[in-house]
Amino acid sequence: MGVKRTIMLAGGSADLGDSVYTRAAREFGRRVAAEGWTLRTGGGSGRSIMGAASDGALEAGGRVEGIILRRFWPVRHRGLHSMKAYQTFALRKAALIRAPPRPWSSPAATGPWTSSAISSPSARPGSSGCP
Repeated sequence: MGVKRTIMLAGGSADLGDSVYTRAAREFGRRVAAEGWTLRTGGGSGRSIMGAASDGALEAGGRVEGIILRRFWPVRHRGLHSMKAYQTFALRKAALIRAPPRPWSSPAATGPWTSSAISSPSARPGSSGCP
């Protein structure tokens, strides 16, 4: 049995509509799934970065895990394979980064999908086996 490969997307939860960011996030989710990785997000739904990436991965047959604050449980993404809720930001953050070897950050509302949005040089698409 191989090692479970998980990548964590730290993206925004704001409704961005159909934007270049949500389209890029959906494509990112598809690529993650196509490479056999599990996508871990903050559990957001709708037309947000997290929701779009999750939807893309699910559309491509991938596995998606959500880690959400308990107070946001009513607005969670309901189609994920697993969802865990935590009371505090600190507990949620620890759960988000516990397993993934390469965290991935989105620019959310700050700019386009560029290499500056990647939190680790080893997490660039196509390097070190990362989607």
